[in-house]
This record gives sequence, structure tokens and C-alpha cells, in this order.
Amino acid sequence: MVKTVGILTYHAADNFGAVLQAFALQRTIKALGASCSIIDYREPQTDAAYRLFHAPRNRSSIRRDLLILMNLSSHLKARNRYEQFRLVNLELTTKSFRSLNDLLCESFNFDAYVSGSDQVWHPNLLDRSCGAIYFLDFAGAARRVAYAPSFGLTQMPVQYRERAASFIRQFDFLSAREDTGCAMIQDLTGRTADHVLDPTLLQPLAEYNKAAVAPTIRGGYILLYPMQMSDHLCNVALTAQKRLKLPIVAVLRPDFEPWRFTFADKLVYNAGPAEFLGWMKNAAFICTNSFHGTCFSIIYRKNFLGVPHLGAGTRLNSLLKYLDLLNRQIDEPGDLNINDPRLETIDYSSVEPRLDQAVKRSLDFLRKALA
Repeated sequence: MVKTVGILTYHAADNFGAVLQAFALQRTIKALGASCSIIDYREPQTDAAYRLFHAPRNRSSIRRDLLILMNLSSHLKARNRYEQFRLVNLELTTKSFRSLNDLLCESFNFDAYVSGSDQVWHPNLLDRSCGAIYFLDFAGAARRVAYAPSFGLTQMPVQYRERAASFIRQFDFLSAREDTGCAMIQDLTGRTADHVLDPTLLQPLAEYNKAAVAPTIRGGYILLYPMQMSDHLCNVALTAQKRLKLPIVAVLRPDFEPWRFTFADKLVYNAGPAEFLGWMKNAAFICTNSFHGTCFSIIYRKNFLGVPHLGAGTRLNSLLKYLDLLNRQIDEPGDLNINDPRLETIDYSSVEPRLDQAVKRSLDFLRKALA
């Protein structure tokens, strides 16, 4: 087995899913017996996107900054919690990198590099230097492994096909998080890619429980976690509330307007990854259109419902279809009423064999790739 592994992924974004998938992938590789570091690459454009305030460009950007200013103390607390979680739970390279040239000039001692999981292979990144970085173009003769990368699209745009194919052909082991990603790799290179799980689903529940910070709220609650603003999702949460008679706690992005959630009993803007895990763990019911919100609903064996995410529905559908949970997605407004059986508890006894099989297949891929 390879002795040392370097991971390249989205670990520095202040996004629950990005940080927790990096946490899970590193823990999984270490559990397989390899020393593992996350390469601390921080792409300038991504860093800029996650800044609290932006230079005013239009009414929308000014409005966003005003929203953040309204809850500035909460957002600063959330930012500190993200950094603290990374400091305590992620093992990063001692040096940070900002460009492809920085990485090319570094003398790494990794036996293998792993790129994944998240949308690190989105074609739009090929318009920037980070595209080549996430395709491990700096890795030299070391082994290249793709673990659960996502393209974020169902088809590769024509203008990116040749370049993406040339990068992918350099990989020694290929996998993808969605079945559409596997098909795209086959189409671009003629090679077969393994269909594997997002790494968050590979870690035992105990690992998340150790990292979770429990919320102060007592009693049951409905957790509303929208990754994308959706009146449809809010109405699903309200329907669940009518049936379950529980308060709604909304864990929100910093740019979400609080007045869109006046129906909620509590708004949370200050959560970091550990607090997010705590809200997930202690929820009685979850409503989300987030891919990783769905993953953690399943990890914690929660009853949950979601609605389609515009632009990222493929990864949700791929996971739910495999686990025979597509009925957890309410496709059209008005498709849910208070007597709907989907508001009852999910029978996970039929889900777990499928999930266990997928976990085994995913771990077998990593073992083979790192052997």
C-alpha cells in the first residue's frame, strides 16, 4: 500500500458539505493505513467568493452586504467556527498554496494524490488555473486517484471536452460520485470509472458524534436547511410542522434574507461544521435541498424530505435513486399534504443493505487504488 497520500479538494470553503467531505475522506484514507495530508490549496477566486463583504457592483451585491451587516456578529462567529473545525479536525500541509506554479515548485513526498470529492471537476474551472490543479496536473510521476469527483453537469460542454479528456487520461484510478459522471468519463476517455459514494457516507456515525456540538434548544424540532432559496422547500417544512406540531429551526447561509423565514421559530446564522452536525443529530425531522444535507439526514437515519435543487439535482437524484429513496423528494409544489405517508418515519431496514453494499464497493475502490 502507498505510504503517503495528498488530498486535493474543497476544504477551505465556508460550506458545511465541503469541509465535512474533506474531513471524511481524510479519515477514511487514514483508516486504510496511509499517512494523509490535505494540500492546503486556497484558490484566490474561491476565497473571494466566500468573503463576507464584496466591492459593490450592483444593487444585488449591496443588498447582500447589508444582509450580512445585519447579522455581522453571527457571521463572524460562524467564520471562526469553520477555522477552528479545520484546525482541530483536518491535517493540512504546513505550507499553503495559491497557484499552479506554487504547487509545481513544491517538492512533495506523496506516493499518491487523490482528487475529490465535491465538484472539483466542474468544466467551468478549466477557464481558470485551478482546473488543472484539481486534475492533478502538477503531480509528476506519482499515482493519481480520482475519488468521487463531480462534474456538476450531466454532459461535458463541447469546448471543454478535449482538455478534460487529456487530464482524465492521466489518472491511474477513476471513480465518480454520480452515475452521470461515470458515463461522462466513459464517453471522454473510453475508460470505465467506478460509481462510489460521497466520502461523508463512508465514516461511522461515532466519528461525527465526536465532532458534533449539540444545540442548546430542548425538545424536538424540524430542521430546515436550504442550500438554495426555495419557497417550495419552505412550504414542505410548514406542511411537516402542521402534522408534527414541532418548531422549525432554519440553519441559513449568510446571504439569505431573514424576512423570507419569518415563519421559523429560530434562525441560525452562526453555525460551523460542528454545530451543523449537532443540529442534524438532534433534529426530529429534516427538510433540505442540499446534497450534503441529504447525506447527513441518511447518516443520522432521520426522516427527511427535500425538493429539487436547481443546477445540482443530478447528484441528489443519483444518491436517492440508488438507495430507493427518490420518494423523499417532493418534485412539485402542492404534492405534499398533512396526511401524506412520507411524513411518517422512514424504514431504514430496507435502505441499510443498499447503503452497506455501496460503502463496501467504495472502500474496495480506495483499497485497490492505494494498494
